[in-house]
Amino acid sequence: MLCLSSQTSCRSLFFSTFAYLWLYLCFSLSLTACQSSSQLYSGNRYVMPIQSVNAPTQCNSAQSAKAWAVVAGVNFYQDERIPDLKGAVNDAWNFYHYLVSPNGARFEPDRVRLLLNEQATRAGIEDALGQFLTSACPQDKVVIYFAGHGAPEPDRPEEAFLLMHDTNLDSMVSSAVSMSQLPKFLQWRAGQTAELLMLIDACHSGNIKFPNQRGITSTSLKNSELGLLEKTRAKSVQNTLKKMVKNQNGWGAISAAAANQTAGESAGGVCQLAGKDYNGGLFTCALLESFDGKADQNQDKALSLDELFKHVSGRLVSMRGLDQIPQRSGNMSGNQQLFPTIDQKLELPQVPLRYLQETHPHPYRPWLYGSLTLSGVALASSIAMNFIANQSARDANQYTASAATELAGPQGYNSLSQRYEKDRSTAMQLYISTAILSAIAGSLFTMDALHQPEGEAEVYRRAPAIVLERQAP
Repeated sequence: MLCLSSQTSCRSLFFSTFAYLWLYLCFSLSLTACQSSSQLYSGNRYVMPIQSVNAPTQCNSAQSAKAWAVVAGVNFYQDERIPDLKGAVNDAWNFYHYLVSPNGARFEPDRVRLLLNEQATRAGIEDALGQFLTSACPQDKVVIYFAGHGAPEPDRPEEAFLLMHDTNLDSMVSSAVSMSQLPKFLQWRAGQTAELLMLIDACHSGNIKFPNQRGITSTSLKNSELGLLEKTRAKSVQNTLKKMVKNQNGWGAISAAAANQTAGESAGGVCQLAGKDYNGGLFTCALLESFDGKADQNQDKALSLDELFKHVSGRLVSMRGLDQIPQRSGNMSGNQQLFPTIDQKLELPQVPLRYLQETHPHPYRPWLYGSLTLSGVALASSIAMNFIANQSARDANQYTASAATELAGPQGYNSLSQRYEKDRSTAMQLYISTAILSAIAGSLFTMDALHQPEGEAEVYRRAPAIVLERQAP
């Protein structure tokens, strides 16, 4: 730091720099507080996801039945050989909000676990099914919904898996969820629940590039061969799903397509929900549509298994003909009431951008880099001017010893002294500019570090994406 003038000038420079740094600290702390408070925001129209940890409850037959759910959707996969999806997260997001909405199914939010993308890992699903559902009692109702990829191992087509965000195709046994082991796992961890319904929209596996164990890759196949491969994988998933619920009373499953068919995603307005093009699976689009009352044939404001399946099947046939026919399996009674229909209207919030973008933008980065560059230039200029001012000081101090003293007199000394003051003032201004630019760069760095793509708190302040209104059957 430049300290060639009086002590007063040095103290002034020190306190000025300290003041700027103090303002930067206050700004950073206030920004952090604003970020923290936004995470606590709870919308008026929606129910935010609650990732609570429920301790196992003491069950007795006198307790009223409760409803539990695990909802998962995966768009993005870490293994680059697994193609990303566009609408799986949207499907899970909308179904979750129907479940927990006071105008929807009215599930208690702390009894519903929502897992999207990086949350829907193998460990996350196992925790939800094997730890979270341990609080369910025998008389309770459990709903499991999954939207994403489902596929068998290449060499063991009878073993089907649900592919999680962190699934590795080289080690599916340890990184995916085995559908053949899932019933035993649920019975072991969740007990003999009176009612369990699985909704699976997970037959999108045709372009998965499995390890080349037999000299064949998806890219080397013709379209007809690729279609046959897709149907083979879908058949494995569907057959495994049927086995899961076959021998368990009160358990049922509805899958998106038949064993020799594939499940499609809505594109180009194939499926519309509340008058808007739906971005997601056709199966889930029809499922959400059934909640508005049109599927309620007996007008009891509740959907039975028969009513739900009849509506979804009819809608899928109307959208895709005979190319996609949903399947039901298990021992659940067709008269079993599954979900209530909406009373007046149901508002579904928009999906946060953080779940729709695999790589998140950093809007402050250009400004951060610019301020860092300017502060570096200002610092270098400050150091250079500091040397110049020091040289001016040495010239003034040596003036009385030089031969020019007698010739120039006091006027020459005053000229050197003025040059030093000017250089010193310029150096001080550059140091202050460096401090200001550094504080700005620090603030931008803090904002960039704290910045998160649009999340629940933001979208809950905005208008809903879809508004379902009560319809007559």
